Formats: sequence, C-alpha cells, structure tokens
Amino acid sequence: MWEAIAIHTSAGIAERRGLLAYLTREGVGIDFGRQAEVALDQQEAIHAHYPRLAMVRSLVDAIVEHAGRSDGAAPRYSIPGELLDERRQHGATRMEQAPAQSPWGD
Repeated sequence: MWEAIAIHTSAGIAERRGLLAYLTREGVGIDFGRQAEVALDQQEAIHAHYPRLAMVRSLVDAIVEHAGRSDGAAPRYSIPGELLDERRQHGATRMEQAPAQSPWGD
C-alpha cells in the first residue's frame, strides 16, 4: 500500500507497478475530477458517507506549511516546492483551482 501511495503521482509508473498502485492513482484522479463521470450516479451516497472536508485545500495547506520550514523540505520542481512557489506567487495553486472544474468541488 505504501508503494502505491508513494508512486501514485508518477504517470506511467503507477500503471506498471500492479493493480493496487493503478487503482490508487485512478482513485486519486477521480477525487480531483479526472474521469469523475464513472462515479456521478453514486456521488451523493459517497460524499454523505465520506465528506470531502475541503480535501484539496487542506492537503495543499499541510504540504505548503511543511514546505515552508526549510529549503530542504521544498526542493525546486518537487510537488512541495512547486505548491509553495505557486502559493507565494498567486495565492492559490493550480491544484486548488482544479476542483472548481470537477463535479465534486472542494
């Protein structure tokens, strides 16, 4: 499971590392609105049982807070580094803007 979590952001790698990594990547993608139509008919039941709780913003907040602790916590071109840079420059990250275009919202 930890491997699936670790590599789910790596397009092409997760798909070749087995079913668990593939399903983790696809599930996270649906959470961010990619191919969300596969779950639209179950949306209300899913979110009633598993509320989103500002999932994207909460995740980005935690990553940016940690990334701001030191340069080593946010190397350039890493997800923490890019999120920290986007927050500083624009106030909101592309990751935070993405849910506005998904059926789930934040």
